[in-house]
Amino acid sequence: KSLLREHNLDISLSDTDLLFYLIENLGILEALSKIEGAFSMCILSLKEKKVFLIRDIWGQKPLFFSIDKYLKVSSSFKFLAEYQENKVIDKFNKFFFELLGFVPSKGTIFKNIKKVLPGEIIEINLDDYSLDTKTYKRRKSEMKISDNPDLIFEAIKTSINRQGDVNKCCLAFSGGVDSTIIATAISRLGLSIPLVHLDIPGNE
Repeated sequence: KSLLREHNLDISLSDTDLLFYLIENLGILEALSKIEGAFSMCILSLKEKKVFLIRDIWGQKPLFFSIDKYLKVSSSFKFLAEYQENKVIDKFNKFFFELLGFVPSKGTIFKNIKKVLPGEIIEINLDDYSLDTKTYKRRKSEMKISDNPDLIFEAIKTSINRQGDVNKCCLAFSGGVDSTIIATAISRLGLSIPLVHLDIPGNE
């Protein structure tokens, strides 16, 4: 909401509309320096004849791509793999996947499917499919980390208030430490937000 007010925009605009405005008017790097949150995005610039693949700094949202005859992009590895014409197994990455449950690099178990790493911007030239990769720095937080529980709660409450109209939100409540702390902070704010918990039969 503070960004909407800063740029004199309609307060009802969605996050996507705001992000599009920031990128169009400030450029990608400047726009990224002003936002927080989990995201992955694919930006097509017809003017520059380029595609920009961007992933949030924490890597919470996945993003995969492949280049053969065409450029294909998806947040789902499974979906992208289904549309691959030549599925060539990368034995080295397959070994790590079977050992660790993930591939600790840009690659995947298929040689022609790559992933965008956290905090990475991949610029793809559509004329020759050449790649230029760079990283970006996350927005500097105004909050200071402290061992003081009260200050930590204040930091969490500040983060909650930044989400906009929290009365339209709900909390995914697992009952673990993280969700319990956030639920307590919400209670201290005097807010009434639904807690959502999935009860899976047979899962204790």
